[in-house]
Amino acid sequence: MNKRTRIDLRASLVVLTLVVASIPSVLPTQQQDSVQAAPPVLHGPPTHTSTPRPILTTTVTLTMTATVTLSATPTDTPTITATPTHTATATPTSTPTLTPTPTITPTPTPYPVYVPLILRQVKSLLDGGFESGAFQPAWEVSGNLPTELVAGQSHGGEYAALLGNPNYNNAGGCPTGVASISQVIDVPTDGRVFLRFWYRIYSYDTLDFDYFAVYLRPASGGAEEKAWFDGRIHWNNSLWNSGWREGVVLLDRYRGQRVQVRLCNVMSNADGWYNTWTLVDDVSVTVQR
Repeated sequence: MNKRTRIDLRASLVVLTLVVASIPSVLPTQQQDSVQAAPPVLHGPPTHTSTPRPILTTTVTLTMTATVTLSATPTDTPTITATPTHTATATPTSTPTLTPTPTITPTPTPYPVYVPLILRQVKSLLDGGFESGAFQPAWEVSGNLPTELVAGQSHGGEYAALLGNPNYNNAGGCPTGVASISQVIDVPTDGRVFLRFWYRIYSYDTLDFDYFAVYLRPASGGAEEKAWFDGRIHWNNSLWNSGWREGVVLLDRYRGQRVQVRLCNVMSNADGWYNTWTLVDDVSVTVQR
């Protein structure tokens, strides 16, 4: 029961007390009037008897109002039970849903990254600079013309491969044939793959007969491809020196295959005139990504 209800009950009790307190004063006067009016009632008309009866009815109504206000008191008690229900449901459910949100933000970064063009050497070709001082085990030597490693005439480092013989008699003492070195390499599968090499040709003849050449052939078998050749274009009696030149052969068609690389000094003039020999150095396989 709250404070306001108690005040209302007290007010109604005060009203009841005042009404009930006023009743005895009414009753005696009315009874007195009825006693005085009794003799005429017996002989005259029954007019005075109807007035005191409504006064008695009023007393009954006042007693009933007191009982009605008392029965209303226990209905206020259930309102207290409604308050604790709000505390349990509010806070704990909403907090765990906020945690997974920050993980989404750092992932999408669609910015292009510019990588510089790099040439990196692939280790599939061994001893390309001939700095081991011997052809074996990296290189296979073949052909009927002499082949050797020479110092002091290289493009880089100490050694270079000499294909042919500078000491042949230039006037009719030059054999026909080939001096060659070869190596089997694994061609990488990614990027643009290049075979690079440096060479220097000395010749008395033109490239119609004598020249330097690079041949490629799949190690599994098949036809040999002449991938590069170079030599003297215009003839005269003097010795022609090409100087150091770089040769570059694209190996894309051999990606993922084992390929034999063969570097040759070729002499094909049957009359035995005009010698040709070649220096080779810094052979490598590079990948451009």
